Amino acid sequence: MLSDAVADMMRAEEVAAARRRRRQERRDAIERLDCWLLEVESMLERDRHTVPEELLGEIGDFVGQIDPKLRHSLMRNDTREAAAVLDVLFEAQEIVLPRAAAS
Repeated sequence: MLSDAVADMMRAEEVAAARRRRRQERRDAIERLDCWLLEVESMLERDRHTVPEELLGEIGDFVGQIDPKLRHSLMRNDTREAAAVLDVLFEAQEIVLPRAAAS
């Protein structure tokens, strides 16, 4: 009887820990998107219209996990145009924010 109660408490703690991890992952995703949005917007403000290849790769890997179509859209941008990168980031944000709010 006591061992069943202990097992139930341990399972409840595992479920709660998993929920906290998922919540933190969603927060991290939002923060990461916000950071990239600010970075690309500031590039445009400084009249730099081409996103560095390394940054584009990071963003592509990330948005590909959210929706592979976003990665495809991003990688079609051969000139690495900052405005097009912003569009993809905003689309990713539209997907991530409702998921985070639902939790």
